[in-house]
Amino acid sequence: MDAVPETTKDRLAARKLIATLPGGEEKPIEVVICRPYELATGEWECLFAIVGMYEDWPPARADDAWGALTLALGFLRSLLEGLINHGGSVSSTRGGDPMELTDIFP
Repeated sequence: MDAVPETTKDRLAARKLIATLPGGEEKPIEVVICRPYELATGEWECLFAIVGMYEDWPPARADDAWGALTLALGFLRSLLEGLINHGGSVSSTRGGDPMELTDIFP
């Protein structure tokens, strides 16, 4: 599996948050999306991860950069939505009020 780069060079955007797991444990996470890149086949890939929770996903792949980027954003949203649907939450600070997905993905 491809990993999200540690350096910020290939990162397009990142946001540090606190995830509260269904059991109440809080853990820092970073939602990361990288710049799409073109493959030799003409397809495009976009790396993404939620560092601290969901780090080992294959890149989002599509016919163009826009498609790869929007697919990666959709995967990130779905992962956080799954956490919330199973009784967890996401906030901007420890002990903070839970955020809505629309606060993260307008």
